[in-house]
Order: sequence, then C-alpha cells, then structure tokens
Amino acid sequence: MRKIAIWVIGMSLILILLAGGIFYYRFNLKKVVEQPPIRIMVDPWPGNGLIFIAQEKGFFEQEGVNVNLSLGSYDTAINAYKNKEIDGFFLVYADLIFLFSEGFETKLVYVLDHSVGGDVIVSGQEINSLKDLRGKTIGISGVNSFSNLFLIKLMEKAGINEWEYFIKVVPVDKIVDSLKNKEIDAGHVWDPYKSQAVDQGYKVIGSSNETPFMIVEGFGISSEFISNRPEEVQKIVSALVRAKEFLDSNLEEGLEIMARRNNLSVSEVETGIKNSPLLSLKENSEVMQTTNSENSLYNSGRVITEFYMTRGQMSKMLDLNQLIEPKFINKILGEKI
Repeated sequence: MRKIAIWVIGMSLILILLAGGIFYYRFNLKKVVEQPPIRIMVDPWPGNGLIFIAQEKGFFEQEGVNVNLSLGSYDTAINAYKNKEIDGFFLVYADLIFLFSEGFETKLVYVLDHSVGGDVIVSGQEINSLKDLRGKTIGISGVNSFSNLFLIKLMEKAGINEWEYFIKVVPVDKIVDSLKNKEIDAGHVWDPYKSQAVDQGYKVIGSSNETPFMIVEGFGISSEFISNRPEEVQKIVSALVRAKEFLDSNLEEGLEIMARRNNLSVSEVETGIKNSPLLSLKENSEVMQTTNSENSLYNSGRVITEFYMTRGQMSKMLDLNQLIEPKFINKILGEKI
C-alpha cells in the first residue's frame, strides 16, 4: 500500500508540473503571437534593398522577429513616422537630427551607407557649373532638410552665398519634370532619379564627393520602441548585418533581389551602391564611436546641428548620445570576435 501511495503522489506531482509547464508555454506563446509586427516603410533607394534581402532569405524569420514592410516615398515615410503609422524607416542622418529636435525621439541603430557621389545637382546643358546658378532657381526636397544643407555646403564651396540663388521645394521624383517645364534651373537628385536625369540629357554639376560624410543614411527607430522592445530591435539589426554579409558573398543574387524589389535595373542598383557604399559591421561600429574623425557621426552631427542652430531651427546643441545607439551593432561585433 505504501508503495502505491508513493506512486500516486509521484504521478500527481508529475501531472501538476506537466500541466504547469503547458500553461506556462501557452501563456508565453500567446504573448509572443500577440506582439504586433514591427512596421517599417522603405523608399526606393538602391541601398535600402538590404532589407529585402533580409526578408527574402528568411533572416527576420530565423532571428525570430515579425516585420511588416511597406513601400512609400521618402516624404511619405517621414510623415507616416510622425503620425506613428510606422515604427522605423531608413532616413538621412540630418533629417533624424531635425526630427529629434522637433520632439520625435529617434535613434540611429544601423548605418546603411554614406554618399560619395550618390547625391548630385543636375541641370540643363546651358548650365556649366555651380557658379552659373547665381540668380537661378534650384529644386530641393525640403527647406531645412538634408537636401537644403547639401545644396548650401556645395554652393559655399563654389563661393556662392545663400542669398544669391532661389530654392523651390520639389519632390525628388519630380525634379526632371520641373527641369523640362523650366520651373527650376537645377535640382538635387539621388539614384535612381540621378541615372534617369542623366539618361535624359541633364548633366551633373555638383556632387556629394565634395561634401564627405555629410549625407549618411541609416535605420532609425523610435526611442520608445527601443525601450519597450529592445530584443526585437537587436534582431532587426542582426538581420540587416546578415543581409550585408550575404550580399558580399552572393553579389549576383543579392543585386537581383535589391533591383527587383525596388523596381530598378541591376545596373541602377550597382551604380547606386557604388556612389553610396554600404557599410560593413566593423565600419558601423567605427562611425558610431565618439571621435572627431571626418567619418564620424559625432563630427558630422555637430556640423548638421550648427546648421540648424544658425537658421534658428534649433535653440541648442543636441546630446548626440541620445540619437546614436551603437549597443546593437557592438553586441554583434563582440560575438564575432
């Protein structure tokens, strides 16, 4: 009898533990399932195609993160982010800084690329150089945007003051049409619109080659989201790093994915990432370090902040540590060492 009683008690304990384990599993599985996907909007820029590689090769799924990708123009993505319709997107560093100053607290968690010829000023054949733009109208994507800053810095290098020319806000995909209609004399474009402009007979008269590390693009996500769901942000960054490594070792397949999903030709993607090189894991870590190096987010961030302060758009210097978040990149780098 005693053995039977012990057996009954033992089996009861096993059943209780088993039931508890099933309840715990189901409860936690339910929490994971109920966690909404991370909403990311992607604009048609060659380098942004990395995220499509991450999706198509299953890196998000393998990392265990649910991502909802949508397509839209750059301006659409910014407005969607402000309206909290998305959680993150690829954006230019200067615009991230301005967003932060407006109260949209955002952190840069992955640096995608930097422009070394990917951004240009194009004009008709009658314009020979930037100096010919005195008294002319130039199209930019927005006042106090990275486009505005890029133009000002280029013109300064050419010895032209801001008051010596006019600007007009024109979406990048409308620059060529505005040139055709004589609404502007020149305009700021980037790929694929740069290639399209050149193919239609317009010429490049100014380039981001002359403004090193001024135009940097990366993945930005809200500070609140990072605080609430840091593990998922880590998984997104890991998937992007894996996508870059896949592209490096499977160039032909990677370019095909990037081109197809961006509705571009492979040659357009190749040109885009040639003029705006994609950063490696190590380079990501390096540019996020607190240094005065020319290729440092802190150095370019100070230049950008001073630009906004001079124009009365910001009242004080920002603490760039609140915008630059290297912990996700450094964790991956540490694991690989």
